Amino acid sequence: MLVVIDTNKLLRMAAAYKTSPLFVAWREGHFHLALSQEILKEMVDVATRPHTRRFVSPVRVQNFVSLALSWAKFFEPVADPTMPHCRDPKDDIIIATAIAAHAQFIVTCDGDLHDQPLADRLRDEYGVRVVWPVEFLETIRN
Repeated sequence: MLVVIDTNKLLRMAAAYKTSPLFVAWREGHFHLALSQEILKEMVDVATRPHTRRFVSPVRVQNFVSLALSWAKFFEPVADPTMPHCRDPKDDIIIATAIAAHAQFIVTCDGDLHDQPLADRLRDEYGVRVVWPVEFLETIRN
């Protein structure tokens, strides 16, 4: 199962590392992490901001990036003007990567991505479910 995880949750996975349920589920092979170079670049860029560095060290980010480069599956985001777009254009890269990967899930706490018309369209047209992390973890446990 291919899963796109938004940048905020990726940073939390990097910060918590082996205590992150998402990180553990990924490393135990319960899902394949689908990424694009753009998502990884955004994660590294956000990680260098002072307010982000308070909760995740550069070493943890670098370790996570190394793991991602070795273990994640990378996709070129689709560049289709007819694809669904988010209220926050910065989140379009998450959508474009999920569509390119034919991902089954986008895991996020971002309300813009959970917007009902957007989530419905992603599910109905592309088979991508937008879910909260807890919901996703429950899904893979069952």
